[in-house]
This record gives sequence, structure tokens and C-alpha cells, in this order.
Amino acid sequence: MHAVLHHLLVSERVPLANILDLAADLTRDALIVEFIEPQDSMFRRLTRGREELHKDLTVSYFENACLSRFQIMRSERLPGGARSLYLLRKQP
Repeated sequence: MHAVLHHLLVSERVPLANILDLAADLTRDALIVEFIEPQDSMFRRLTRGREELHKDLTVSYFENACLSRFQIMRSERLPGGARSLYLLRKQP
């Protein structure tokens, strides 16, 4: 799910819950996800003036959405912006 989540959210307008459901269905054990916050320059380019649609997309919102399907094993904020990598383990 590296470099995929924001494209599904913004370009295809797939709800976060649906993306995480699919990820859980496809994952046997662990998953790496890159979360990009709406203030990131690439995210803003993708929204093309529709930033208001994603105003509630925060790190906290993302993490809470993950917790019903995955355990957050590790997260690391990447230098220079509003991007984080997550190592998620599927809930039994």
C-alpha cells in the first residue's frame, strides 16, 4: 500500500474504510502503508481545488480507522513533510 492510499482516496474517491477493508482482505499478516496528510504538496496537486473534501483526514482519523482491522506496530514520520510510514499487523 506504499504510494497507493492517497491515490485511491483522492483520485478515485474511495472511502478510507473501504480501502482498509480491502487491504485487510488481501493481507495475510503485515502491511506497510504510506499516509500522506492533505497539506502535502502532492496531495494538494491531486485534489485540484477540492481540499475541503479531505479536511477531516488527519493522522488521528487514519490511525483510528486502522485500529478496527490492524494493530499499529510502528509508525515513522518521514523527513520534510506530511508523510508517515506505518507497519500494520492484521487483527486476528
